[in-house]
Amino acid sequence: MVRRLIEGANNGDTDAAREVLAPDSVLHHPMLQEPGRGPEGFEQLTNWLNTVFSGFHTRIEFLLAEDDKVVSRWTVNGTHSGEFMGVPPTGRTVSYTGIACYRFAGDKVVEATVQEDVMGIMQQLGAF
Repeated sequence: MVRRLIEGANNGDTDAAREVLAPDSVLHHPMLQEPGRGPEGFEQLTNWLNTVFSGFHTRIEFLLAEDDKVVSRWTVNGTHSGEFMGVPPTGRTVSYTGIACYRFAGDKVVEATVQEDVMGIMQQLGAF
């Protein structure tokens, strides 16, 4: 299910979020001021990331599952084509890693917590 969600985001498949995420799911993400809610919150984040980093693509490094949780480790690649945290588009290619923990209730994700290397992104954009 997590693989479906990530690969759906890579391909612009909005049905993937609706299949995998519960309608009242919560997404904790370092690039969101407030948690995302439901499939719509995930889609808004994905659309924004595709605008900020054109060619945005997540490569899954591994998935681990235990009880009601799945953890994913991944690498994202894209080209900085939109404003990111106050940094205007640079056209630079960025690559960053992240990890996420997805909690399931039945066959749907009800909560996801994401950690990403935001500092690494900022360094690649020349912000530091």
